Amino acid sequence: LNTATYYASQTVNGCESSSRVSVSVTVNTTPGAPTGNAAQSFCLGASHTVGDLVATGTGTIKWYDLSSGGTLKLNSEVLVTGTHYFAGQTVNNCESLLRFDVTVTLTPGTPAPTGNAAQTFCTGATVASLATTSGIGIKWYDAPTLGNLLSSGATLGGGNYYATQTLPGSCGESATRLLVTVTIITTSPTPTGTTPQSFCQFSSP
Repeated sequence: LNTATYYASQTVNGCESSSRVSVSVTVNTTPGAPTGNAAQSFCLGASHTVGDLVATGTGTIKWYDLSSGGTLKLNSEVLVTGTHYFAGQTVNNCESLLRFDVTVTLTPGTPAPTGNAAQTFCTGATVASLATTSGIGIKWYDAPTLGNLLSSGATLGGGNYYATQTLPGSCGESATRLLVTVTIITTSPTPTGTTPQSFCQFSSP
């Protein structure tokens, strides 16, 4: 950090001003490039953008398409697999001359579980009765996206239910869901009759 004071006069018609204006100057140090993980992976289908890239610095991070010069990338731009993104940082209005190079890889996301798309139950069945033929970490929802996570003890009604699975790793829960349409059969009422009932022992009742 360098500081100095300079004094300016002006000359008009050959006459220089007798007083001068004082100007204090500070020369800020140009920052270095930010740091971080040079290989960053994201899941396909989740619409990850430049704003999801991670770089660490002491100033404001900006992303470009080239290691110098180039075009400033908007945070809303969707990431493209195999593409290099270059991060610079700005500290005290000075932008770094060097940039941090990040290569982006988009990996397949967790798939939805599989199962019978039409399932039938008797009155009183619960979410725990729903079944899939494949998948781990199954969760059931009441909507194809977002919606409410259903507890295993919730009573089923006729209609649509949606299942996700969650795999270990960065992609986690599936972005897509298995649709299951549930039909509820009304439980038959208890029969009626006469009680008690008597029979003769030797009439082969």
